[in-house]
Amino acid sequence: MSIEIRPVQDSDFPQLVALFQEFAHFQQTPDKMVNRLERMQAEKDHFRAFVALDESGSIVGYAAWFYTYHTWVGRCIYLDDLYVSEAHRKTGLGKLLFDQVISQG
Repeated sequence: MSIEIRPVQDSDFPQLVALFQEFAHFQQTPDKMVNRLERMQAEKDHFRAFVALDESGSIVGYAAWFYTYHTWVGRCIYLDDLYVSEAHRKTGLGKLLFDQVISQG
């Protein structure tokens, strides 16, 4: 299986919204997923993520993160979400995404 990990692009947003919905169902809280494509596009400057693409170019996982500041240690990275679609779990993909986020620190 060939996987590409790269920073999110605006053109990824439609696929990501679908994965956000999938994640909300996985968490058994689909009613809490209120984000929409239009909102992502309007707020894109606030969204940082890495995406994992399979051989066909479909996004099969993502790691959303942001910088925060802790008074005792300074700048830190907060991993907001890490999600891998069910068919791609147990392949090491989550670790690849996690390591990519850590490399931003």
